[in-house]
Amino acid sequence: MEDLAMAICDQIKKMPRETRPLVLAAEDARTTIDQLFLGIGKDMDGFRENIKKHLAELRGLKMNYLGEVNAIKKELAELRTFFVGADHDREIVRLREFVELCERLSEVKKSGILDAVADTIVKLA
Repeated sequence: MEDLAMAICDQIKKMPRETRPLVLAAEDARTTIDQLFLGIGKDMDGFRENIKKHLAELRGLKMNYLGEVNAIKKELAELRTFFVGADHDREIVRLREFVELCERLSEVKKSGILDAVADTIVKLA
């Protein structure tokens, strides 16, 4: 770099006086560009590190999102199968029987019979 600068200085001395201001302005511009490039290089290194970190975080979020979406899709597919599947009528009957059984158990529990049966089973065990 210093050899190039020396060569440029030698060439400037050889040039006519009217072109020297332009050459000096170009040299100043080159120096400014070099300084700016060095400054932005450090910023770019930090930027690259941040990008790596944020990309890894985004990939993790994407995987979590896809896992949740797939779980929801599976549950919705099961729900859809329940409503439009061939076994819908049979499943409704089973569901109704289950609800009736729960209601009867609730009545038996309220009357105290269920607790008495449970106590008897514990005593016999």
